[in-house]
Amino acid sequence: MPKSERNPKTENRTRGRFSVSDFGFRNSFGFRISGFGFARRLCALAFLAAFAFSAAAAPSPFFALCMDTHDARKRSLSEQAELLKELGYDGAGHLWLDQVPERLKTLDAAGLRLFQIYIRVDVSPGAKQPYDPRLKEVLPLLKGRGTQLGALVGGGKPSDESRDPRAVELLRELSDLAQPAGVKIALYPHTADWLERVEDAIRVTQKVDRENVGVMFNLCHWLRTDSQRNCRPLFERAGSKLFAVTINGADEFDGQPGWARYIQPLDRGSFDMRTFLRTLRQLGYAGPIGLQCYGLPGDAREHLTRSIAAWRKMNPLSASEAADLAARLANDACHRLYQRRPFKAEQHVAVLQGGEYRWGRLDEGAPGGYSALVTFRVDGSNPNVEVYLSTDVLKTRAAPTPRPLPPTRRGP
Repeated sequence: MPKSERNPKTENRTRGRFSVSDFGFRNSFGFRISGFGFARRLCALAFLAAFAFSAAAAPSPFFALCMDTHDARKRSLSEQAELLKELGYDGAGHLWLDQVPERLKTLDAAGLRLFQIYIRVDVSPGAKQPYDPRLKEVLPLLKGRGTQLGALVGGGKPSDESRDPRAVELLRELSDLAQPAGVKIALYPHTADWLERVEDAIRVTQKVDRENVGVMFNLCHWLRTDSQRNCRPLFERAGSKLFAVTINGADEFDGQPGWARYIQPLDRGSFDMRTFLRTLRQLGYAGPIGLQCYGLPGDAREHLTRSIAAWRKMNPLSASEAADLAARLANDACHRLYQRRPFKAEQHVAVLQGGEYRWGRLDEGAPGGYSALVTFRVDGSNPNVEVYLSTDVLKTRAAPTPRPLPPTRRGP
């Protein structure tokens, strides 16, 4: 900064800027330091390298899966990534193991995340290839990305517990393969598969007993296989092992075969999605939520646009909730950098403008020298945090007291 533009009151200051696309996965940071000595620069950069927001600090990321299976436009992977970025999704899921490097490349170019890759596991006794051997080549590509494997498990009658020992053996083998890359395995209940129900996924997860193996809840398959419509007990049973959830618009009951009424855009259907999402939030779930798009006809842009609009309407934060989230994000950032949590929600009003909340301001004269500016979408997604510390002590020198002029000497 040119000297002419500097504020003489704040010659020494630090400013951290953070962009959070999810809670703990591949956060990206920009950082600017001015007026700092070399040692203090190294110290600040060390804090920056260690910085990561906690999962509870931001709402669930929202990604799309199977959006390409019936897209009338038949978009390329690059075009899919560009569309998801334009509409405001946080990333995508990927079906099977073909073209994984290209999927990663195109999502990276768009600044998006690959949330899940779906694989099949066969627990039948005579299976010569119980899972795709290419998985061993793909897993190293996923290291550090927070990508999960969504495992569809077949090879037996639905929910037949006699297959449990073989399932446990295979899933422990996959767990060992995935562990070096930091990849989690989410058991994917799927209608007519051996692992058909959420209860099956919970049971097998408990028997596998590995930290990186857990449960996935798929709304459309749960609606098809469970006559009850109270999902809360299942979420509570899964607890911290609930790794992922997929949703879509749906009717509450459909006795007809097929998925036309159990997989719809998110703005359609009689199922109470607002209550469903509220239940997840009440139970503290902050993991990824995927939008199931399988079988939706027409141009994918049309239904993806409607679904993201419905998502934002279903997940708006009130001004007070936005202020709470903003203060939490600001405190997390400040704590990582300076070991301080100086911000309170009531310090600023969260102002909603153009679908985005804005809280705080960068204030060089703030109490203690700490100030922050936080912005995010109306649903709390895509947060950006700037933390500012002014380390100056304003030193105002007292102006010398003017000496009284000697009395004017009058003539004789």
